[in-house]
Amino acid sequence: MKLSLCYILFFICSCVSTSAGQTLDSLYLAGEYKQAIPLLYEQLPADSADIGMLKKLGNAHYQLGETKTAIGYYLKLHSLEEDQILAIQRLAALYELEENTPKALKYYLKLTKLKPENGTYFRKVAVQYAKAGESQGAYDNYLKAYALNKRDLLTIKSLTEILLARDQVYAADSILWQARSYDASNIAYRLLTARSKYKQKQHDSVIIVMEGMRGRLDFSNYYNKLLGYSYMKVDSIDKAIVCLERSLVDEGNPEMAHYYLSEAYAKKEDDKAFVFHLEKAMKAGMSDNMAKYHRNMAKFYDDKKNLKKAIPHYESAYRYSQEPRFLFFLARAYDAYYADKSTAVRYYKKYIASSDNVEEYKNYARDRSRTLKEQIHFSKTN
Repeated sequence: MKLSLCYILFFICSCVSTSAGQTLDSLYLAGEYKQAIPLLYEQLPADSADIGMLKKLGNAHYQLGETKTAIGYYLKLHSLEEDQILAIQRLAALYELEENTPKALKYYLKLTKLKPENGTYFRKVAVQYAKAGESQGAYDNYLKAYALNKRDLLTIKSLTEILLARDQVYAADSILWQARSYDASNIAYRLLTARSKYKQKQHDSVIIVMEGMRGRLDFSNYYNKLLGYSYMKVDSIDKAIVCLERSLVDEGNPEMAHYYLSEAYAKKEDDKAFVFHLEKAMKAGMSDNMAKYHRNMAKFYDDKKNLKKAIPHYESAYRYSQEPRFLFFLARAYDAYYADKSTAVRYYKKYIASSDNVEEYKNYARDRSRTLKEQIHFSKTN
């Protein structure tokens, strides 16, 4: 009787254990990690070195985004020297998720040594170097990644962008030509090609490449500006204006678009639109182009014989650039507009003493300054 009772109890326990195991496996395989984790802990004794269970717990927490706990399990796996590749892969990925760049870099570098034939790990190292501000380290590792896999989109994009930033346009073109020969319809490669051609001032090529994508995507503000400026360079002013106006939609930094539009409307001799967009560029101005904007506006008003409005812009152009030739234009404007010639004489004298070497202007300034001084002298004696 006792033997039969023990057998029955053993059978029941076995069934319960089997059922629990089946429940755990089904939950885990179904990706129900939240429910699976308590069952995994029940089967993991304290300080266990059960590799399979540690992997499951590490992966469950990893899949749930619980990085701190997941890292703990993968560090333990790493210390046990079991399945090093998996542990290091996960540690690198987890530290990358946490934006812990030094540690992510440490583990990705380990992977490049363990798997030197895998270009993905060199690309991952390059990304971490870029985040750390180590541009040369990023460049070197993107080159290694590209040598191992010339079809990796992310490597091609990043390496090409670095080359374009370094003005190594021919190297960038070479990579893009090979990439497009493999995948001619790839939008990313076409956009990078357009940027490369733009840097080389091949504006016809920019237009051909970008118009070939028309209808396949909506261009960002950046690419609308790039296309608009290219149209300006081939004198397709109306098309340029359309693209540049589109680039202003929800644009956080509209300065350059407004400047290009002012140039386009100047070519159309639309004075109102020219002034409107150039004033907008000045208002948004955060670049080193402020002197150019004020110079253009000063010249516009000077040509219109509106010296009262031209003078402040000449003064601003000089203030931003310290270009001595603006002293000559200021002297000439004050000379022509104001009856009191003392300010004109002062600017003529500053220009004569400047480093500008246009003899025609220098001679005019000397002669005119001498004449004005005589006029001022005679007006005081009479």
